[in-house]
Amino acid sequence: MDNMNNMGGATAPQAKKPLDKKLIAIIAAAAVVLVAIIAIIVVAVNAGGKKKDDEKTAIFSDGLVPVCVDEKWGYVNKKGEFKIPPQFDSASSFEDGWAVVEANGIWGYINTKGEYRITPMFTYATAFDGDLAAVSIGGMWGFINKKGDYKIQPMYEDVSLFADNGLAAVCLNDKWGFINKKGKVVIQYQYDDAESFDESGLARVAVGDKYGYINKKGAYVINPMYEKAGLFGDNTYAAVSADGEKYNLIDKKGKNLFAMQYDNISTINNQNLWRVRVDSKYGFVNKKGEFAIAPIYDNASSFSETDNLAVIGTDGKYGYINAKGEVKIAPMYSAAGTFDNGMAIVAIDGKYGVINKKGEFVVPAMYESIGTISNLGIAAYKLDGKYGYLNVKKNEMITSAIYDYVSYYSGAAAFADDGYCVVKVDDKYGIIDKKGKIVIAPTYDGIAGYSN
Repeated sequence: MDNMNNMGGATAPQAKKPLDKKLIAIIAAAAVVLVAIIAIIVVAVNAGGKKKDDEKTAIFSDGLVPVCVDEKWGYVNKKGEFKIPPQFDSASSFEDGWAVVEANGIWGYINTKGEYRITPMFTYATAFDGDLAAVSIGGMWGFINKKGDYKIQPMYEDVSLFADNGLAAVCLNDKWGFINKKGKVVIQYQYDDAESFDESGLARVAVGDKYGYINKKGAYVINPMYEKAGLFGDNTYAAVSADGEKYNLIDKKGKNLFAMQYDNISTINNQNLWRVRVDSKYGFVNKKGEFAIAPIYDNASSFSETDNLAVIGTDGKYGYINAKGEVKIAPMYSAAGTFDNGMAIVAIDGKYGVINKKGEFVVPAMYESIGTISNLGIAAYKLDGKYGYLNVKKNEMITSAIYDYVSYYSGAAAFADDGYCVVKVDDKYGIIDKKGKIVIAPTYDGIAGYSN
């Protein structure tokens, strides 16, 4: 969860994400339910991109967290003291002393004292990304500076945030182009869809129903010829499909990596092996396109980045192989997650536990579900319909299963990187620390984007 967009009550509208044609206006913040680990997730086109090391999650930001009382949002500190009284219809977490708030249907910006930095005047507003923020008035989008002055007038139907190269994708009269931070059109409006430039230095664009890639000068590096195309991100390759059914990997010059096409392919290549699917069976190929591990499995994950093992599934049971194709842990689990730092979440007969690389249970298979293990070694668990937390490495319960709900960061961890998480008891929200100590008693209708 990105602090900049962590809202109370409603999520601040955000500028266009890759391949999203509609802007997010107001999305009611729904309680994210902890789900059981899925045995294997297979994706035809992997958009790629790793989380940057400096992208940290936090419940408290600038020492404050938004809370809701009787449908109004304010801010409390770690002592539970109100520093900004409940008065807003929606409120974001702070980011470098700025928070986006909604009052009476319009959006503005406040400081940590609750004083308006920019008076509410916008239909929608996003958090500042550097010196600029995307805002909307009357359905049209532009960009303001921290004085509230328009640097780019609200004239666009849709926008992206500015990329590292200083360009943003914008839509005018249903065509996409790119502007710089002065609002100058750098790449003319000509695309039916367009993404922000990513770490690869390329942007994915669409002409009609075909996708290609351009550089910052607007020149085609790869012509629009694909029905489906992934993003490069910080990967060397992107997965593409010319007919929407068979896939290959291309490099940033558009050269195919493999001679043949596959039904499914992953851009993740730990151990220099790519997971592919052929005729409903999964295997692994090397850079030459040769099968290093034959396609004999019903399911398979890519190899773990930290432990060099891959999940494989056969006849409804899951186990693990190494890069030589040797079975290291025999298929015996009804569900299995990838290894991360020596541990993996598995299930036997619908009960979840955690194993080490020897296949030994470090946490017994007794839980209805176990959430992703955080960098702190903490995971949420579900038992008898209630949630709690445990220290996986020590197999010690941090809290008993007493909560109706616990915060869960999608694909990340139960606890935020600052060591706190949101819990729910009897429809009221509070915060605990990594030792299970109650920091903010569960007395609020919502906290930090989680609400009823």
